[in-house]
Amino acid sequence: MGDSTIDVRQHYLSFGLDLSPDFKEAPDHICAELEFMHVLISQGIDAIDAVESEQLSESVCHQHVFLEKHLGTWMPAFTDKVIEYARTDYYRHLAAATRTFVAEDMESLPDLPAQQVTPVRHEA
Repeated sequence: MGDSTIDVRQHYLSFGLDLSPDFKEAPDHICAELEFMHVLISQGIDAIDAVESEQLSESVCHQHVFLEKHLGTWMPAFTDKVIEYARTDYYRHLAAATRTFVAEDMESLPDLPAQQVTPVRHEA
């Protein structure tokens, strides 16, 4: 549990989320980080549906920060290793799809000024 792991959990907590007691992995486990991105993307979609531009902007900002600080930093190397060492095509293809999703998400999010990407605490 290094600084990065603690920071990931702080992102979850800032949205009123935490890991289930049944989840026995670290907060920065790939499953947890991808699930958190799912939450952020879902909130963005909800904001579009509700025509809430401020909420949408906030969701995009949080996605950008989380990808830049966490998921996007280690995902390329991780998926490269899975592709290289996986014994089945299933895991090689899953890793390639995950890498593509994260890379395309990072490319599609606008470059935002630093003052716009300060996390805001959310209550559940």
